[in-house]
Amino acid sequence: MKQEHLAHDAPIPAVRIVAGRGRLYLSDRRAHKIIEMTHAGRVLRYFGCGHPGLMDGDSASAAFRQPGGLAADDERLYIADIANHAIRSLHLASGRVTTLAGYGAAAGVREFYSQMPQAMGLHTPLDVARDGETIYIAMAGWRQIWVLTKTAIGRCAGCGRAERIDADLLEAAFIAPVAVAVHEYCLYVADSGAAALRLVDLNLRRVTTLARAASGKGYWQPVDLALDAPSGRLYFTSTEDAVVRWLDLKSGRIHVLPAMLAPSLASSLSLTGDTLWTASRGGHLICRNMQTGHCATIQLHDEQNAGDQV
Repeated sequence: MKQEHLAHDAPIPAVRIVAGRGRLYLSDRRAHKIIEMTHAGRVLRYFGCGHPGLMDGDSASAAFRQPGGLAADDERLYIADIANHAIRSLHLASGRVTTLAGYGAAAGVREFYSQMPQAMGLHTPLDVARDGETIYIAMAGWRQIWVLTKTAIGRCAGCGRAERIDADLLEAAFIAPVAVAVHEYCLYVADSGAAALRLVDLNLRRVTTLARAASGKGYWQPVDLALDAPSGRLYFTSTEDAVVRWLDLKSGRIHVLPAMLAPSLASSLSLTGDTLWTASRGGHLICRNMQTGHCATIQLHDEQNAGDQV
């Protein structure tokens, strides 16, 4: 199967998934839209006009350009708007979209900090993770992790060189950071280019490698993450096969999740409660109850005037 790549040569899913407010949200990179759906697969609302662009506004007039990774809280979605080189916010009650950072074009020469995030040029943000009011960004174009607050945006980790270097935050290096998850001052990064899972420890101010794929039969390039902090498991999908794997954060061992096959070789993951979701383009979703092991396949059901039924 042909994989999709961006300019930095990092493979990423065409659809990303996240759970929030008892719903599932998908970002469709090719359709330039965000989709809200029930856990049964019924589409409720679309956000975005479907024409690529950078436009704030209500659900029908707002425009995205290849929306990617998502994060959610009780009121909003946070969106890595990849080809707009921007971070967007979607207010779920009103459907209104605003721009939090970036201005629609890739920045060639960058600063490392700004108190005016909307005037700060970014470069290919692929994923976002939320910790309270703080947003962490997998900034693949600069091979770094960035951090966005209400008042500023700046570099969090990575010197920008295309290498796998474990070191202090600003001396460490990533090759292609494509996904990020966060829990208690620890950022977990899928460094696809390095075929590695990385840890950014904000307390120790250091980046380390948690696991790295072996060459040959065991090779994998991670493309998305889902963290189960209570159990100490970091789930991930890759470009090499349609298997869901997990890293035991205590032992450092990689395991294959039994009977859980991702819909494609580059599928998105999301964990909500006891349910692990994986999604790919075409409306294919698979969910697994982590307590019972039961798996189910869900197909999106697009209904006429679905937005009136929310």
